[in-house]
Formats: sequence, C-alpha cells, structure tokens
Amino acid sequence: MSSEVCAYLPSYETVTIWHLRDLVMGAKTIINNDDVKNISVPQYEGLSIADMYEWARDKPGVLSSLPPEKETSKMSRAYIANVIYTKVGEPFKDWVNTQVDARNEKVAIEGDNVISMDPRIAEIFLNSSAISGKSQWYLNIICHF
Repeated sequence: MSSEVCAYLPSYETVTIWHLRDLVMGAKTIINNDDVKNISVPQYEGLSIADMYEWARDKPGVLSSLPPEKETSKMSRAYIANVIYTKVGEPFKDWVNTQVDARNEKVAIEGDNVISMDPRIAEIFLNSSAISGKSQWYLNIICHF
C-alpha cells in the first residue's frame, strides 16, 4: 500500500492488518505520502501518544486517519504526531510548543535555574538580535523580573 497506493503508513513492525483493512475498505482515510507534514514531538510529560490522541480526538478528519485508539500504543510517536499535524496543522504545532514550554519552565523552576535581573538589562537582552527563538523564551524564564 505504501509503494503502490502512496499511502502514509506506520512501520511494517507496528501496522496491524485491521488498520490496513480499514484503509483498503475506505473505512479510514488514506493520507498520501506527498501530503504528510512532519513534526518532531519530544518525549515529555504531557506529550505521550495518549495525550496527543486525546488532544486530537475532536479535530475533524484526525480519527478517520488514525488506527483505533487501542492499536496506537504499538505505533511510533512520529507516525501519530505526523498524522495529527498533517490533518490539523498549526494548531497542533502550537499545542506541542505550549506543552514543551510548560515542561521547560517547570524544569527551570524546579532546578532552581531562575535568577533575578535588573529590568533594564533584561530588556536589552530581550531586544538583542544576538538572542532569538527559544533563547528568548529561556531568558524570560531565567530572568524573573
């Protein structure tokens, strides 16, 4: 199915005959390999396969593309995440980033990595072109001001 139909499938070690049957019968929606959006989802608390499945449960088109929930524990995280991201798009990416930020903030606070900084100096760092992306987020976390 992957090579002839160009269907995006989980690895052959984890795909079940039942999921393949559902795809062939049209009971599940086939995602074309060329349409797949890839996303990297770290193995953090709040980002388990069950968490992703729960988040996506009410999103249009997602459950019709995924195997039944009882089969997902055998699937790779990457497959589940890619299907959800392909079907939902940026809202899923935003949710993942929110979970990652919450985890990183928790780790920073629990690890006592929070410092006090003069607000003027913090503002200079935040406006610096030498700091971007996650670095700015991290500076916001470590600089409680």
